[in-house]
Amino acid sequence: MIPSSLALLFLLLLLAKETKCSLRHQKLHEFRSKLQEKNSFNEIALPPTPSPARSNTQKRSGRVLYPIGYGADPTGAQDSGDAIVKSVGDAFKVQNSLELLPGVPDLGGVIIDLQGGNYNISNPIRFPAGAGNVLVTLFPSSLQNIQTRKIHVIIEIYITIPAML
Repeated sequence: MIPSSLALLFLLLLLAKETKCSLRHQKLHEFRSKLQEKNSFNEIALPPTPSPARSNTQKRSGRVLYPIGYGADPTGAQDSGDAIVKSVGDAFKVQNSLELLPGVPDLGGVIIDLQGGNYNISNPIRFPAGAGNVLVTLFPSSLQNIQTRKIHVIIEIYITIPAML
């Protein structure tokens, strides 16, 4: 009698495991479907980003700096390294009274907006040490998403600069 009880218990255990795995598989499938649905919605909802015009000479708008205004070439025909370095330098000149840590200025989320494009950069771009809270965006639509607090697929570079002691 005991062996048949053990066999029955074993079968019940297998059935419970199979049910649990089936529920996990179903939840995973539902999650994957929702992700695909949201991804297809984002592709439809977001307008295509226009190629930045070379004629844009605006260097700054509020806390947003535009390397194109400093002479960066989004077509990649000319070197843009110096223009981007100048915009980074100006970003680190932004002053406010806030600090991330004692002695480490908070730049207040200053944004360097590359506005899309393909930039030819021949020299390294180095961010100054001793300050932080800088955002570099690659696409114009990512800035809109940040401002409206919507979450979409965004390619961005977040840079935190540690203090040099």
